[in-house]
Amino acid sequence: MRYYELEDPHHSIPRTWTGTCRVERRWGLPGVECSACRQTWSSFRSYPAVDVSHLPERRELEDGWPKPYAEYARRAELVRPLCSSEVVLTPGSTLGPLHGTARGRFGPLTLVPLWGVLVREDLLHALQAEGMRGIVPVRPEFKKAPSPALFELHLLPGGRLHADGRFPPPAPPCSVCGWQDLSAYFSSRVEVSSFPADLDVFYLRDAPLHILATERFVEIAQSCGPSDVVFKEVETEPPGKHARG
Repeated sequence: MRYYELEDPHHSIPRTWTGTCRVERRWGLPGVECSACRQTWSSFRSYPAVDVSHLPERRELEDGWPKPYAEYARRAELVRPLCSSEVVLTPGSTLGPLHGTARGRFGPLTLVPLWGVLVREDLLHALQAEGMRGIVPVRPEFKKAPSPALFELHLLPGGRLHADGRFPPPAPPCSVCGWQDLSAYFSSRVEVSSFPADLDVFYLRDAPLHILATERFVEIAQSCGPSDVVFKEVETEPPGKHARG
């Protein structure tokens, strides 16, 4: 089995599509100011299918400014009952559908930096018809919905960067807030043994901005026409070797 990372093309490469978005999420968990490790941090995890709109405390979730760990933990416990067991809630996790504006014409697949993946309606139907696993579509709240319609994929975590891609080895995570310095990665290799067996598109647990998809997902996306997305095959074996699954 081959896996591919979804990336934006270099800015110098001409785009096929004119579609652009200006979006955000209304709700989320605050970042953390940790008194134990002295770090102030937020993650980049987004869960559009987690609906907090009916929580009495939802207005608290409109403030993502860093808070002491105890306050972050209290708000996380308000949200946790609304999440599936696979959702990993970390400081700064954003919740609920995107809202904002979308203009222009969109390809079958669109990356929205820091937020996630948009799929055009025809691609969504093709993915569902082919039985792609882990396809949970959420319709963004655009002021004026584009046509064809766009849907955001609710991505779950799966897989990790390969341990030998770190130098020096990272220190253990903070025992209070979980912060860990992973800035020393120098390799894009991943642990294929850690990949989920039930997801065809997901983000890496220890690198949530890295979105991966199976070969079959990529084939279906490409069958719906060109997208302004680069599909980069990930290394799952030492250089010179490739998993063929």
